[in-house]
Amino acid sequence: MSEAGFNRFAVLGDPSLTPEALVTHYRENEAGMRGSIALIVTLGSFWAMYTAGISRQLARIPGINPTVVWAQLGNGIIGGMCLMIPAVLFASTIYRLDRNPEVTQLMSDTAWFSIFLVFPPFAAQELLISYGILSDRRPDPLCPHWIAWVNNGFVLGYFPAFGVHCVYRGVLAWNGALNFWVGLRRNPIETDPTIEEGIPVEDF
Repeated sequence: MSEAGFNRFAVLGDPSLTPEALVTHYRENEAGMRGSIALIVTLGSFWAMYTAGISRQLARIPGINPTVVWAQLGNGIIGGMCLMIPAVLFASTIYRLDRNPEVTQLMSDTAWFSIFLVFPPFAAQELLISYGILSDRRPDPLCPHWIAWVNNGFVLGYFPAFGVHCVYRGVLAWNGALNFWVGLRRNPIETDPTIEEGIPVEDF
């Protein structure tokens, strides 16, 4: 989904819309959503590959607890599924827009909740990555320790999602400042230990 397209989709599809207005919104954006749904379902599988690369890097740290490596991998795989599920739910939402608008609203709410309320695997993955990096006590660690502290800071951006099902507008709504503009947008700028400068490509 393009940046502009996703912004319009997220901002207009806010939780305060009436069922009828929500259906109109989906009709106006139906073609773009169909393409975006297919793209997001496909991209979900790449998260597992990304996670495998991180596990490969963490395993290079001498003496690291294997549980950290495997738990990071497991949460990353779950995270990949969590990326696919909202796309499937949105596909069901727009599949029959001639149904009762209240049913469409119910499915839309479920799709949005599935984006924000499934953050624990992603938060756990970040914390495990940070723990693994900080466990490297060598003078010249595989990844600088500041990466771990940056990741820990990013994790805080997830927690406002706990309130997404409690409000219909404001900063905690799914299109609000904390959940959409801070929480959801934190992923593209996340620090990636698999591409840290100085790690030979052949070791990846």
